[in-house]
Amino acid sequence: MCDFFVSCGYPLEVLDDACNRVSKISRTDALIPRPEQSSQRTKLIMTYHPHNLVARKIVLNNLSILQADPDAREVFDEPPLVVYRRAKNIRDMLVRSRISASHDSGTRPCRRPRCKTCTHVSQSSEINTPRGVFTIADSFTCTSRNLIYMLLSVRDVTWYILVKLAAIWRHGLANICAMCKTGFINPSLYIFALLATKAVLY
Repeated sequence: MCDFFVSCGYPLEVLDDACNRVSKISRTDALIPRPEQSSQRTKLIMTYHPHNLVARKIVLNNLSILQADPDAREVFDEPPLVVYRRAKNIRDMLVRSRISASHDSGTRPCRRPRCKTCTHVSQSSEINTPRGVFTIADSFTCTSRNLIYMLLSVRDVTWYILVKLAAIWRHGLANICAMCKTGFINPSLYIFALLATKAVLY
């Protein structure tokens, strides 16, 4: 076993010292579970980075300032325990433990009980525009944000492009529903991605 660790680059002195300490422990003693030690010390949890190592020295050097305050002394009666969490590596960024569920492309109603837009949503994955047919590649609902909505007028067959910007869209939703009831707007509400729509419009 020592030869394996030597080939990995571990110092021979450290390996010899570890082997001597392990040889003095019997198998029975090694299998005895250690009692858990609960610590009440305040923990300072940081993501491990070489620049964060200085934070531990700063906290310990200025601990007297915290202990001088009567209120902070109750929290920091002992030096805080500095704990480092592992930073994200390339594997964490590229590999996902959960695969996103497949969804149908197109516009779908949100099905909220008080939503007044679901009845006017056209559940279609294609939009017929003056410049051709636009296919919706993703799935959206009437609660999606930062998108572009398209309304079709019945009277003059005009395409209306509306940018949804959170509260602005919700504030004007009542007016749009009123226009749908009067027949000025066809009950067809299309939702499609912002970048893709710019490519069609311009």
